[in-house]
Order: sequence, then C-alpha cells, then structure tokens
Amino acid sequence: MHTLQVLIQQGEIVLSDPPTLRPEDRPAVEVLLADLFADWCLHLAGPRLEFDPVIGCRAAEFVLEACWTLVNGFPARPSLSPHLQPFALPGTAKAHASADLTFRFLPGILRRGIARQLPESFTQVLRSLLRAWPLSGVLAGLSEGPTSPLHFDNHVGLQWLYAERFAQHESPAWLPSEGPLRQCIEMVYLELGRPLPLVVPSIAAGLDQKGSSP
Repeated sequence: MHTLQVLIQQGEIVLSDPPTLRPEDRPAVEVLLADLFADWCLHLAGPRLEFDPVIGCRAAEFVLEACWTLVNGFPARPSLSPHLQPFALPGTAKAHASADLTFRFLPGILRRGIARQLPESFTQVLRSLLRAWPLSGVLAGLSEGPTSPLHFDNHVGLQWLYAERFAQHESPAWLPSEGPLRQCIEMVYLELGRPLPLVVPSIAAGLDQKGSSP
C-alpha cells in the first residue's frame, strides 16, 4: 500500500527513506490522490468538487517532507527548502479541499515539532501555511488568526466542515463575525449547547467579508 494511502486512510506514516516524488511517479500518485479525494468527498455536503492535481500533489509532497523533517531534524536534507516554501494562496473550493486531503495532518506535525523543540524556522513555516489554508489550519487551534478569507468560495460543505472543526479546536481568532460561515458555526454550537467564544476584532476587520451575503 502506498505511503500516502496509509496516511490518508489510517492517519499513520512510516518512512524508511527520504520521500521523493519523481516526475515518472506523478501520474500514478495523481490517480491515487484523486481516488482518495473522491472517497473523502462522499461525506461532504454541497456541490461535487473535482480534485486539483497540482495543489493536491504539492500538498502531499509538503506533508511527506514535513514528516521526514519531524523525525530527522531540520534541515533534513538539502532539497527540503524548496518543498517547504509557502504555497500560493487558495482561490477555489476545490483548491481548499484538494490540499486538505493531506494538510489536515499538518497540525499534528506542528504540535510534535514544537514538542521536539525543532527550530522556529520549521514550525513557523507550518504556522504560516496553516493560517493561509484555514480549512486545515482551523484544526491547529492557533491563537493567530487566518490570513485567507473564510468563505471557501461559498461552498456550503466546506463551510460546515470548517464549523465542525472550529467547535472541536476552538480559537476565537478563527471565528468570523458575520456571514454564512458564522451562521454554520452558530448552528453547530446550538446543537452542542455551548456558547460561542468572543470574536477577536482583527478577524472582523475584513478577512470574512467576501461571500458574507446570503
């Protein structure tokens, strides 16, 4: 079974050698990730999303490199830096979802990196990336808020997924002040019988404005 398949389906990873995605391997990996993405989407409400192979493969490479670094220290190998460069900002619902297929494991890697006292140069890259990709970043419970808009291209399934994750990893800086996503979060909290945390003013300043109309 492929390492990525084990990670995505079982949340575990074993690496005996540095992870390498060679150009000749990429087509097979894209097919594998697309199949796993289709399974992941079965539990997602709203319009069907297509897998973005560029974003999905790039995210998978990043996560594999981060895992290798976690075990072997920073820098793990000379080729690490290009893999850990910040990603382009997400622009579509399928980009958020395609990256989340593997990015949802990054908060755990970050926590372990902090516990192992890896250099700030490594953990800060993870923090910055998670803040830029909030669908996955909300799982980290960071005190610093997201740096990308919280609307997910108005995809209702991703908004509900974010709301459920927010309730599990609550951090006030990640709570939008208004809009459809805010309504989803309020409904989740109503079902849980819990009060919402206080809104941090900075998040109300503009990050959640796009897509705020019903």
